[in-house]
Amino acid sequence: MLSGCPPVIRAAAFADDVGAHYITATEGDAEMHLDLNPEQAAELRSVLDITLRDLSYEIASADLPSFRQNLRNNRELLRGILRTLDEAIQGVQPARH
Repeated sequence: MLSGCPPVIRAAAFADDVGAHYITATEGDAEMHLDLNPEQAAELRSVLDITLRDLSYEIASADLPSFRQNLRNNRELLRGILRTLDEAIQGVQPARH
C-alpha cells in the first residue's frame, strides 16, 4: 500500500427474508460482517448522512491541502459505506405496487 493512501475495501450488501441487513467488507485477508436490523440500518444511514454533510463543510474550510485531501479520502470511504448500506436497505424493502 502506498503511504498516505487509504486501504482498498471491497464491500457487498445482502438481505434476507427477516429484514436483516448484512454488510461484508474485505481488506486484504481480513473480512468483517455487520448484521443490522432495519432500525439500526436507518440510524446508521442517518449518521452517515450527517457526517458527510459535515465533511463537505470541513473540506471547504480546510486550509492545508494535505488535510483537505485526507478529508476527501474519508468522504469517499463513507460514501462507499453509504452506497453499500443503501443497497442492503433496498434489498429488504417490500416491492411497491
